Amino acid sequence: MKTSTTTRSRRSAAQWAALVEQFQSTSLSPRAFCEQASVPLGRLYFWRSKLRAAVVAKPSGFTPVRLRAPVEPQAPAAGAIEVRLGNGRVVRVVGAVDAQVLHTVIAAAEGSVSC
Repeated sequence: MKTSTTTRSRRSAAQWAALVEQFQSTSLSPRAFCEQASVPLGRLYFWRSKLRAAVVAKPSGFTPVRLRAPVEPQAPAAGAIEVRLGNGRVVRVVGAVDAQVLHTVIAAAEGSVSC
């Protein structure tokens, strides 16, 4: 009795990510793409779903902050604020500062606004 042994190559997550990206850049149907790439249709759907979920679940890097109602400044504040940004930079503010100015400084430090 003759038996055939077929070896299935295992793809890494990075290889599947590349395949899913390649599929999304084509105009082929999922079935046609899978036939052309010799990959199981179910695996393509599985990895496409898994990679989408990973993107959705990725943390934004921001932490919600609750601000208290503004109070009338009596004198320049002697306190300090330190904000650690997602890119590792730190913004330190000593004394009173305009909220819009602070927002602009943080945006520039994050790299989302050019100075």
